[in-house]
Amino acid sequence: MDNLKNNTPNGDVETSAEKDTLEALVKKNLEVSEEILILSKYIKKYIYWKKIMIWVKLFLFLVPIFLAFIYFPPFLKNVFGFIMNLFGVPSGIENTGEALQEFLR
Repeated sequence: MDNLKNNTPNGDVETSAEKDTLEALVKKNLEVSEEILILSKYIKKYIYWKKIMIWVKLFLFLVPIFLAFIYFPPFLKNVFGFIMNLFGVPSGIENTGEALQEFLR
């Protein structure tokens, strides 16, 4: 009977059945810990790519706006110049008021 009982450091007596249940609990704990590790790695990778995609979306949103500020004013100037020439309005800042009044008559 002595071989079935083991003394623990705090003086309690531990049977082999208790030892088996403790080993089973430790194995189950390791399995759960490994599963948690796998899930946490997946979540970490997801968050990493989510951060990158936020910057990509921001870049894709701001670049066209920035380019519009650069290229749109000269384009509008050309379009308005074409429209004014189409209707026979002379170009130039000095004549704009007079030409507009003449055009409206």
